[in-house]
Amino acid sequence: MYRAGERLNCTVVSKEPDSYSVAVADKGLPGVLRSAEELEIGTCLEVFFVCMHGDLLVVKQIDTTALSNISERLKQESLELERSLSCSDEVLGRKLLQMLVNCGSIDRQTERELGEGFAADNDSHLVEAVLSRLKQSGSYSQKQLDELREVLTLVQTGTIKFEQLAVAHYDSVTAGVPLRESLSARGWL
Repeated sequence: MYRAGERLNCTVVSKEPDSYSVAVADKGLPGVLRSAEELEIGTCLEVFFVCMHGDLLVVKQIDTTALSNISERLKQESLELERSLSCSDEVLGRKLLQMLVNCGSIDRQTERELGEGFAADNDSHLVEAVLSRLKQSGSYSQKQLDELREVLTLVQTGTIKFEQLAVAHYDSVTAGVPLRESLSARGWL
């Protein structure tokens, strides 16, 4: 019927000594909930199924405050991990190189040269090296480079994802739409 630990919804039916009678929402099956809290009759709760005791389902109330705190902490840790992985200069620079190759802004040879140059010189910054190469090639105006640098900062701070930058860059290359305008129009800024 139910597995231990399975989440269920129930309604408080009546107060008993040291417990409450409940009805499990999906089938109206009778159950028992031990709780030190004062619960109102008719209150709907999310509970864990513990076991069967005769014909009664034994359930335990879920501490939603603790779950919310755990969930929030996990979300925060996930964001921090994503930022640390996606925002290192080398990772961001390599993603930038790949994006520029895919749209034809630089060729594979330039990608290799920049990538190898970065590997040989750990003090250099790959993102700045790529932007410098774009400036030298004349394929991007100073305004476009400044905007790209600004939007890359948004990726580094976690305001947008790199994939969103790539979509905006595609809009910029194919339709001449400025990066920020594309990001805003798509609801990403």
